[in-house]
Amino acid sequence: MEVHSINWRVVAGLLLGLFVLAISVAAGRSSVARAEGRREKAFIRRAGFFTAGLVLVFILCLFYLPSPYKWFTTVNFLLLVPLSIRRWSPRLLLLQRADEREKRSELLNSPKSS
Repeated sequence: MEVHSINWRVVAGLLLGLFVLAISVAAGRSSVARAEGRREKAFIRRAGFFTAGLVLVFILCLFYLPSPYKWFTTVNFLLLVPLSIRRWSPRLLLLQRADEREKRSELLNSPKSS
């Protein structure tokens, strides 16, 4: 009878992946709750899904790829995440301004009830 030992790298990778997903869900919910406009909320959801997926892929690659490839993945991750955040920040600001303008125009165009 053959006894199989537990591969702790697999267990650690899965637990870390689940932890990342739980944290990203919690952070996404709080970010969406703070967003005001519908376009801003949709953008935050898309950015959150992309970032959580990127982090999850990075963690899985770090645990399961052989040695030289996992370091290439690390370098790509360390470049992709800051670049994507830098790209998303001005876009989020533009969406917030557009939602504020839309809200002001709705207030100006709404019929006054006295």
